[in-house]
Amino acid sequence: MSQASIGAGLVRKQVVALADAALEVIRDASLRESLETQAHHFVEAEHDWKPLLQRMAKLVETVGAREHEPGRSNTRAIAGR
Repeated sequence: MSQASIGAGLVRKQVVALADAALEVIRDASLRESLETQAHHFVEAEHDWKPLLQRMAKLVETVGAREHEPGRSNTRAIAGR
């Protein structure tokens, strides 16, 4: 058996497994609800704007505080030099 035919068989098995999993989610309401809840918690935990905005505010404060320091450009302040 060639490497190509082995690879094609693996892809076919993965496609069938994905289709089976999708059908299971479609047919099982409690599984759908569980996945929805888990996805919602993941997005809230991993994609919250608050930490990003805190970092941005700190950067703006750093740049503003160093604006009047001799020999320190805002570019250097942003780079932390």
